[in-house]
Amino acid sequence: MGMIVGCEKEKKTISQLRDMLHKAELYRERGIRIPRGLLLTGEPGVGKTVLARSLADDGINLIELRAATCCDDVAVEAVREVFRESKANTPAVLLLDELDKIAGFSPSFFMEDNDKVMKTLLQELDDLSADDAVLVVATCNDINMIGDALVRPGRFDRVLTLEAPDEETRKNILKVYFDIIKLPCELDFDYLARITYGYTGAKLECLANEAGILGMEKENPVITQSDINAVINGMDFNSTEKDP
Repeated sequence: MGMIVGCEKEKKTISQLRDMLHKAELYRERGIRIPRGLLLTGEPGVGKTVLARSLADDGINLIELRAATCCDDVAVEAVREVFRESKANTPAVLLLDELDKIAGFSPSFFMEDNDKVMKTLLQELDDLSADDAVLVVATCNDINMIGDALVRPGRFDRVLTLEAPDEETRKNILKVYFDIIKLPCELDFDYLARITYGYTGAKLECLANEAGILGMEKENPVITQSDINAVINGMDFNSTEKDP
């Protein structure tokens, strides 16, 4: 599981939901329904999937359905199957990764039967009862593609929007990633944080790794600001990320 630096508000929500899953029976006894769904939205690379997966722990099962492995002819049955599996392995987190591709309404997506998938998903969500210790967590890059029917109380009760990290968080993220790379670094992390405005965590990880590759090519391996500049100038970090 990847690391999460920053997102303190979101991590508190995740911690609360994890605790509720562990205590689902206690909540039921008190007449309280635990949230049925959590939607994490934001641009690619901000850490939605990592945050979603962090809900699972030793006592909570993680069942995933990813858009990349969800093909047209099996999509409806795949949705039904992951719900069945989740109900049979409670407490569980059911992760629908890139929901806007699994059940989105854009004609550019690779699935032709999005409407059938959406109706199946709505039915499965509505069929979850208070006795099912299942939390459905979905990630999406564009919330406008999944329709208002999903994003309402009783289905996805909570919506968290993840933003690109601020300057201080970027500094902390960069320190973590460069610390992983076991090479000397001659870097000013305050300066690095300033010049990486708008970078997501994924972009910062890529920047560190590519700089490490350049550092390894030297006779005396070291990472310098010139390596950072070369990576930034040689890669189109500032363009809009394309979905795979």
